[in-house]
Amino acid sequence: MGNPKISVIVPVYKVENYIDRCIDSIVNQTFEDIEIILVDDKSPDGSPQKCDEWAKRDSRIKVIHKSTNEGLGFARNTGLQNATGEYVTFIDSDDWIDLNMYADLYALCLQHNADIVYSGLKRIDDSGNISFLPHPKEQSIYQGSDVQTVLLPNIIASEPHIKEDRLIQVSVDTCLFRKSIIDSWNIRFHSEREIISEDLFFHIDYLPHVCSAIVSPKLYYFYYYNEQSLSSVVRTDRFEKYKVLHAELTKKSTSAQMQQRIDRILIGYTRSYLKRIIDYPIPNKSKFQMFSTICNDSIWDSVSARYPVNDMFFIHKLVYRLISKKRSRVLFILLNILCKLR
Repeated sequence: MGNPKISVIVPVYKVENYIDRCIDSIVNQTFEDIEIILVDDKSPDGSPQKCDEWAKRDSRIKVIHKSTNEGLGFARNTGLQNATGEYVTFIDSDDWIDLNMYADLYALCLQHNADIVYSGLKRIDDSGNISFLPHPKEQSIYQGSDVQTVLLPNIIASEPHIKEDRLIQVSVDTCLFRKSIIDSWNIRFHSEREIISEDLFFHIDYLPHVCSAIVSPKLYYFYYYNEQSLSSVVRTDRFEKYKVLHAELTKKSTSAQMQQRIDRILIGYTRSYLKRIIDYPIPNKSKFQMFSTICNDSIWDSVSARYPVNDMFFIHKLVYRLISKKRSRVLFILLNILCKLR
């Protein structure tokens, strides 16, 4: 028997309440020529046992139990080291997928001899409410230099005048990647404990070697969003992590266009973070101090010197001008009002 057409890598950590839903959506795919690699990242709950039980029920499942917990990115790398498929994809173990996802995406790869195919995702919360993240409504094909000059910048971030910070979601979970490219160039994930947005770095390292890429308008992936849990976590170090991300991405910048998109990531992530701070269960005095620290950071001097602020979407421009001019008190009042109007 030859190698499978698709390797599905599933990092597993503290998901005993969700993992059955995830694996069930994979084993019941209409496309059956797959291998499923469950990477137990030394999970302390009942997840490892559930993985072993699934492996007994389906011969396509391979379980790898890691001896140390290293995080999502390195768990994916362990999966890549053991994957044998023509294409490889990923799924987080608290999410699930449409049963036709891999059949449809693999068919597109064959039809266009694509090195990568992108699809979209739906975000769903505990109440079953579904929201749709920005994604192209029409299928697009990128070949040759267009992969680098058109697709890659849009994977990083949108142009300044566009309302949505990113029109193509950067998650690796919605894609099929040609495994031979990953192997030939030894492409691996960074640790999210060191640099956030490890998915974006993977795309930036992968796309320079792509000859043909497809963006499908279909939304196959269900991203589980535990909003209550997220809003209760006070992440005081987030802005510092965004600055590290910005610095590392800047090292990879190859053009003014790419740098512009990298700057937009910092601006967009910071704007979203400030809104998140408003929801944090901490005193307003602490929230305002966080606003003040962010607005007074010197990084905005260099970003403002090159970013086309006047081209920005109106509300984004207003928020950014308040940040860059260090008007933290006015910004705090404005975002409080905007968050109440949601």
